[in-house]
Amino acid sequence: MIYQWGFIWKRAASASLDIDSFTAQDGTKYYKSLLTARTLAFADRIFKVRDTLVSIMRKEGLIPHYYAKISDEDHTYRKDVTKYSYNNGICTGDITLYRPKRNAIENYLVRSSHCVYDMLSVFYYLRTIDFSSKNIGDRIEVDIFTGNHIEYLSVEYLGRTLLDLKGKAFGSYKIKLHFSDDKGKRENDNITAWISDDHRKIPIQVEGKLAIGSLKAIYTGK
Repeated sequence: MIYQWGFIWKRAASASLDIDSFTAQDGTKYYKSLLTARTLAFADRIFKVRDTLVSIMRKEGLIPHYYAKISDEDHTYRKDVTKYSYNNGICTGDITLYRPKRNAIENYLVRSSHCVYDMLSVFYYLRTIDFSSKNIGDRIEVDIFTGNHIEYLSVEYLGRTLLDLKGKAFGSYKIKLHFSDDKGKRENDNITAWISDDHRKIPIQVEGKLAIGSLKAIYTGK
């Protein structure tokens, strides 16, 4: 990950994303995805980050089953856990928020008539979308559990482009992520992503605006 402050770009963090599969005792097949991110030494002195995200999804349809976010940011530890259940077309998130700084554990039940993703499983869902059939400006609406509530994500398709990374051109679909608290209200569009236009649909670059500067995550795999 690269951080920009003014005209200065500097590598500030590293992240890894792994996915595995397993079969539960009832025969249901799942994916388990693990994302870890950490700031490097120089960035630790500014704002230290140690984040871990875990998402378990059913293989069929990539339906979320479990999500956890464990964050240690600027010496503040937090853990968010969401357990999913589905009944009569209703998705329920059994959410537990651990806040040691306040010596608090908070529990919430949040329901929706839509399939609700989390901040990790939603990126796998985006990889299932056939962007080649979309027109520039088209939007895909997605609901996401975040904290103790639902956020609304509108994914705007910005077209097909060539992205140059270290002298190599990647064909990609460019998208912008618009987040809002309520449908269409308080829209925030701080994240832009490029997804490879081949069969793998890999997120090859993600850019996000921060309160100070911006952050760029670049795919370094094959």
